[in-house]
Amino acid sequence: DMILFATPVYWWGMSAQLKLIIDKCYCRGLQLKNKKVGTIVVGGSPVDSIQYELIDKQFDCMAKYLSWDMLFKKSYYATARDELEKNKDSVNELEGIGKDL
Repeated sequence: DMILFATPVYWWGMSAQLKLIIDKCYCRGLQLKNKKVGTIVVGGSPVDSIQYELIDKQFDCMAKYLSWDMLFKKSYYATARDELEKNKDSVNELEGIGKDL
């Protein structure tokens, strides 16, 4: 079992909807201890932008505190609904993650 957290970037952070899920995970900390997790983040700035780093650091802290095993953290740039699916490298990378799981 694993948990995949996916979110658009919203004001340099994760969406409110994902934050709500994280809060639920926090209150069930012992039940989710040693859980394998991964993140997929999509934003409208290039992937070397600080927003992705901030979200990665936030998840690193949560993973450490909740004893999660962080398997991967992937960030993608997309400004249009179909932009990511048109990027063959990104699609191949995501398909590879799916196959590895």
